[in-house]
Amino acid sequence: PDPDSDGPKYLNSPATPLFDKSRTLYPLDRAKAAIRKSGIAVIVEGYTDALMAHQAGFDNVVASLGTALTPGQVALLTRYAAKKIVLAYDVDPAGERAGTLGVTALEQLTRQLAATDAGVELDEVRVARLPDGKDPDEVIREAPDAWREAIRTAAPIVEYLIEFHARSADLRTTGGRARFIDLILPTLRTVR
Repeated sequence: PDPDSDGPKYLNSPATPLFDKSRTLYPLDRAKAAIRKSGIAVIVEGYTDALMAHQAGFDNVVASLGTALTPGQVALLTRYAAKKIVLAYDVDPAGERAGTLGVTALEQLTRQLAATDAGVELDEVRVARLPDGKDPDEVIREAPDAWREAIRTAAPIVEYLIEFHARSADLRTTGGRARFIDLILPTLRTVR
């Protein structure tokens, strides 16, 4: 590209019949054997996170290519014998920082998975609790044991959302409990 151009440094290409990011995970070709062997697939947000995981020997990690996570991507992993799918994003309540997954996106994913016939049970999809402000790349480099523990103790997505909303509401007051119920009810309605 022309260095004097005012265009973007990186440009996401639109989906084509040959390549659709919403149905692709990187580097699935290298991760599928480890996913089959362990029964666990870990999804991170970016290429760097996935590359660092593989470099450190965590070969069951794939990246969602910087797009919003889709039910199609989650379902793809079940074809490779993943019994448990762990979302290892830095979960930011608002989802405003780069490399994070917002609670609204988690709730939307929950509704989409419940509504589609993707063959994915909601309790199979879990959320890893990474140290605050740390992305997977940092955790893997600085504390591989903390990474292993975060993946091992990942909470089912609905349980994670309930705990998140319970922390954001004052459950000691009637108003706080009512607010908590209002926040969690849409997610609970998706559970069969």
